[in-house]
Amino acid sequence: MGSVTWRKRGHRYQVSWRLDDGAQGAKTVDSADEARDLAAEKRLELRRGTWQGRRRGRLAFSRWADVLDRSRPQPQHPGHHREPAPAARAALAR
Repeated sequence: MGSVTWRKRGHRYQVSWRLDDGAQGAKTVDSADEARDLAAEKRLELRRGTWQGRRRGRLAFSRWADVLDRSRPQPQHPGHHREPAPAARAALAR
């Protein structure tokens, strides 16, 4: 299994990770709390086997779009999936 570490770099914090196959990456964040959260997220991705890294570039676009679509919150449009207001219902009935 890979490893994930974080350390202070100047006024910011760097989270770095390395997989058993030699793949590695890093990201810089503003606070120690963000660094701890990101490190925990990366550890969880490594443990679950969901870490994508550079492999994401090898995904077919349709698969990548499905992953992106599931990760985005669905917008709530006013009136979406609701009955029309009484005045609108009356206008539709004419």
